[in-house]
Amino acid sequence: MKAQKILVLALVASMTLVAAIPQVAAAAELAFPSLWVVDDVAKMTYNITLDGELNTSFGTPNTAISSIAVDPVDGTLWGVNGGGASSPGKLVNYSRSGVVLGEITADTFGSSSGEGLAVASDGNSLWVVDDSATPTVYNVARDGTLLASFATSVFSSAATSPQAIAYDPSGGGSLWITDNAADMVFNVSTSGVLLGSFPSPSGETNLQGITVESDSILWLTGRTTGMLYRVDKTGTSVSQAFPASVFDPSASNPTGIAFDTSTTTTSSRRALTIIRDQIAATIQDLSGSAAAKAKRAVKDLDNALGDSRWNSDGSPRLGPGKVVFDKMGKAVGRLLEIGDPPASITISIVELAELAGEMAQPLIDEAAAAGGDPDLIAAANAHMAAALERFAADEFDNAVDEYRSAWQNAKDALVLLDTLSAGSLWVVDDVAKLTYNITLEGALNTSFATPNTAISSIAVDPVDGTLWGVNEGGSTNPGKLVNYSRTGVVIQEISSAAFGAFGGEGLAVASDGSSLWVVDDPDSTGLVPTVYNVARDGTLLASFATSVFSSAANSPQAIAFDPDSDSLWITDNSAETVFNVSTSGVLLGSFPTDAGPFVTATHPDGVTNVQGITVESDSILWLTDRTNGWLYRITKTGTRITHSFPVSDFDAAASNPTGIAFDTSTPAP
Repeated sequence: MKAQKILVLALVASMTLVAAIPQVAAAAELAFPSLWVVDDVAKMTYNITLDGELNTSFGTPNTAISSIAVDPVDGTLWGVNGGGASSPGKLVNYSRSGVVLGEITADTFGSSSGEGLAVASDGNSLWVVDDSATPTVYNVARDGTLLASFATSVFSSAATSPQAIAYDPSGGGSLWITDNAADMVFNVSTSGVLLGSFPSPSGETNLQGITVESDSILWLTGRTTGMLYRVDKTGTSVSQAFPASVFDPSASNPTGIAFDTSTTTTSSRRALTIIRDQIAATIQDLSGSAAAKAKRAVKDLDNALGDSRWNSDGSPRLGPGKVVFDKMGKAVGRLLEIGDPPASITISIVELAELAGEMAQPLIDEAAAAGGDPDLIAAANAHMAAALERFAADEFDNAVDEYRSAWQNAKDALVLLDTLSAGSLWVVDDVAKLTYNITLEGALNTSFATPNTAISSIAVDPVDGTLWGVNEGGSTNPGKLVNYSRTGVVIQEISSAAFGAFGGEGLAVASDGSSLWVVDDPDSTGLVPTVYNVARDGTLLASFATSVFSSAANSPQAIAFDPDSDSLWITDNSAETVFNVSTSGVLLGSFPTDAGPFVTATHPDGVTNVQGITVESDSILWLTDRTNGWLYRITKTGTRITHSFPVSDFDAAASNPTGIAFDTSTPAP
C-alpha cells in the first residue's frame, strides 16, 4: 500500500488541520486516488485501486475506445475511438458509469483517427495524438476546434507509431507520449520540443497507455504483456507492476490508463484498510510514545477489520458493526494523543472521522426508505448533526462516537422492521386445495381442506375472526365470495353477480368490518378489471376500474385493506407490480416485484407471478409468489425483504400460494 499512502498524502499535503476541518462535510463520501483502465479486447472500462484491486467496471460505451483521460473540470471521462478505413475516429466524453455525454469526430480538427487523448490540467483543451501516415499531435478546444498541431517527427524521427498522450501540469506543462514502434516514452513541450525520453520497461514490446500521477511518477500499460507499470519520470525505476488480469481475468489488452484523484471507494471496509495502512506506514517515522500510540491505533483498526464484522459488500454488519465504530473511535483517540503529529497522522484522523459518517448515513437512508421507526430515525439524524458539530470543533473521537450512535439508532429502526408481530398467517393453495394457518416463521399451526376448492384468496374478518375467500367462478357461472369458519365450515356465500362482477380474483375485508373490498380480473368476459366496495350482504357501494390508477394494472390478483392509511394494496401479475391506492382509486405508490430485493441468486427473475397480499403492520406487507411457491415479508416501500420462505416449508404438497391473510391471533394447533 506504499503507493496508496504517497498518493493520499499528495492529495491533501497542503491541508492544515484548523483551516480544513470546518469545510469538510463529515458525512460526505471519502475519496482516494485510483486508476481508470480501458481494455479494447474485454471492451470494458475499469476503475481500480493503485494496488490493482477492482473498484468498479462497466462495458465501454464505444467498444473500440483505446485510451482514457479524466476531465479535471467535471470528473467525466474522455476516450478515443480510432475509427476505421472508411470512417474517421472520434473523441468520446462519457460519465463515470458509462453514459455517453458527447462526441467529436476527428476530422473536425483535421485527423482521420486518434490513438490517444489527454485533457489539459485547466480543462480548457484536449490533447490528441494521431497514428496516421503523418503522425501528429493536436491541441483541440472542447468543441473540437483545432488550436495547434505538430508532427511527431518534430521531436523524433523514431516516433512513427504514437499510441497515447498525457498532459503533465508540472514545470509549466508538457506532454508525455508513448510510441510502440520506437518502444519509447517521449517527454515534449506543448510546442513539440523534445525534453527527454526513456525506453519501455524491460520485456515490454507494445507500449500503450500513459498517465501522470504526480510531479515524479507516471503509469504505463503494455498491450502484449497486459501489464500496468508505475515508473518514475526518468524511466529508471519501476516501483509497481501487475497484470490487468489481477482485477479481471478476461482483461489482457490494457490500452489506456488515467490517474484520478477523486474516485470514491466502493467499500467502507476497503477505505478503512487504506487508512489503516497509511497509519502503519507512518510508524517508521515516529519514535517513543508516538510510535506506541500509532501501533495501538493500528491494532484497534485490525480488530475493526475482522471478517466477522463486515458484509460481503464491505458495509458493517448490523450485529457486530457497533464494534467497528468503537475501534475506530479508540484509534482516533490514540492518534489525537500524539503531540505534534506528522501530516499523515493528521490526515488519517480526519479520514477516519469522515469514514464513520460515510458508514452511518447509508444505514439511516435505508431505514428511512424502508419505513423504519420515525423516532429512531429522528434520533439518528440528531446524532449526525451533533457529529458535524464535534467535527467542526476538532473533536474527532467524539464525532466518531456520535456517528456510532447515529448508526445504532438506524440499525434499531431496521431491527424493529425485522421483528415479527404477534399473530399468524392464513394461506390458501389452489393446487393442494388446502387452507393453512402458519407462524410468521413458516411453521404449520393447522390446516384443512378449503371448503370451496377453487378459492384463490383469503382474508380475516375483523368482526368475528371468520375467513373470507373468493371462488373465481368459470366460463358460464359467476364467482362468489365465501365466508367460512376457522375450521372450514361455510357460513355464507355472495354471488359476484350481485354487485356487477363475474369472477373475483382477490378479496379484503375493511378494518371496521362494515364492508368488503373485491378486485376482479374478468379475463374474456367483456368486463374490465375493477375494484368493488361491497356491503356484507353483497350490495354494491362503489367501484372503479383499475385503469383509473394505472393503465398497466390489467391483471389484478389480490387486494388488501390497510387500516393505517385507509388505503388499498393491489397485486398485478401482468405488470408485476404492487399498487397502493386510495379507496377512490388515486394512486399513492407502487413497487415492482421483478426487480430490487426480489431478485436473488435463487430467483434471478424476481417474482414474476405475484398473487396474494396482506397487511401485517403500519410498515409491513406479506406477498405470495405463485410460480416459485414463496412467501415474502417486505416493507411497504418495497425496498427491504425481512423474511421469505417456500410454502413447502409447512407442506411439501403446497406449491401455488394464491392467497394470504395476516391474523392478530393464532389458533391452537
